[in-house]
Amino acid sequence: MKQFGLDQPAVAQVYTPLRQTTQPLGGLVLVRTTGQPASAAALIREAAWAIDPNMPVQNVRTLDDIRSSYLATPKLTAVLLTVFAALALLVTMAGITGVIATSVSQRTQEFGLRMALGASRPAVLRMVVGQGVLLVAAGLAIGIVASLAATRVLSTYLFDTTATDPVTFIVVAAAFLVAGAIACLGPAWRATTVDPMLALRAE
Repeated sequence: MKQFGLDQPAVAQVYTPLRQTTQPLGGLVLVRTTGQPASAAALIREAAWAIDPNMPVQNVRTLDDIRSSYLATPKLTAVLLTVFAALALLVTMAGITGVIATSVSQRTQEFGLRMALGASRPAVLRMVVGQGVLLVAAGLAIGIVASLAATRVLSTYLFDTTATDPVTFIVVAAAFLVAGAIACLGPAWRATTVDPMLALRAE
């Protein structure tokens, strides 16, 4: 059992009869019940007081209550980190969209010429989205290196997982690539709507 906290590894325990212990009497009693915890707490108090009316019975809580109180701070931290991460992702997507939109506006004649020379709209769409995905991939490479350097800070907020968990890195990288591709779809679609005749006249 995890005696010293949910974030600490389970250690070996030895249980001895209460009559053989040299410690002062008292401590914790763990009771399993199939009914309502509130009614069980009253029965526990009555059973204890039937043995010794002066025995203090206090701080009766369920394991769910204990676990929830212990995880309250980590849960709040996780929620805040999730909110900040979502905001960062939205800002990143907006930035990628702006960069790709600027690039598309500067290359309007190029896209028109490409389509006038036979390039299909799906090909132009893939080209623009691919440009954005390459930018995201470069950012991910830098971000992964930076995150590996920050693992000591992140490890204090993790439970039953490591800060360098490869599955987490793969999932996050895939999510960013998908988000980057989605952010590029709008500018890429506008690139496919360029009129080839207008580009030829401009040339």
